[in-house]
Amino acid sequence: DSELVETLWGSAKVINDESKKLERIINDVLIFTSFKKPVLKPHSINNFIKEEISRVSNGVKPGFNLDRQLNRVNTAFDRDMISICMQDLMRNAAEASASRILVKTKLKPKQREIVISVINNGKGISPQLIKDIFSPFMTTKMDGTGLGLANVQSIVGSHGGNISVSSDDDATEFKIILPLFKPTYK
Repeated sequence: DSELVETLWGSAKVINDESKKLERIINDVLIFTSFKKPVLKPHSINNFIKEEISRVSNGVKPGFNLDRQLNRVNTAFDRDMISICMQDLMRNAAEASASRILVKTKLKPKQREIVISVINNGKGISPQLIKDIFSPFMTTKMDGTGLGLANVQSIVGSHGGNISVSSDDDATEFKIILPLFKPTYK
């Protein structure tokens, strides 16, 4: 009797895990095929980052190094779309077996830019792969779609920004640069 329960429990876990993978694949494809223009509304990027990263930390408690100047500045971005970016960067860090994640923000007033960096100490990205990391359908994972980082690049681009990545044996850093749209000061 207990063997049957164990077998059923194991089967239920497999079904649950596979349905989560399928849901992620479908979400990635839907996001990739349904991009719309971002709905830009003023928000505090620091508050958004703290709320969003805490919500999607994937078991690793992230550290923050947030530029205090940005506490007084609201900039325009689409919360839902930038949320997708943060979720994907956090998921990638977790899948790279990161034990430490640092999220930094920086205001560059002269360039009229905001920089968001997500740095993790997980397995690095090889130089051969790094040049194609944002290409659609490029993946190193057995169950990956290769759309996550392509979606991130598309979202950042739709905001008038860009994303870059650097990686070595010690750390991988994804750096998002967003334009400072008509900031409103608190």
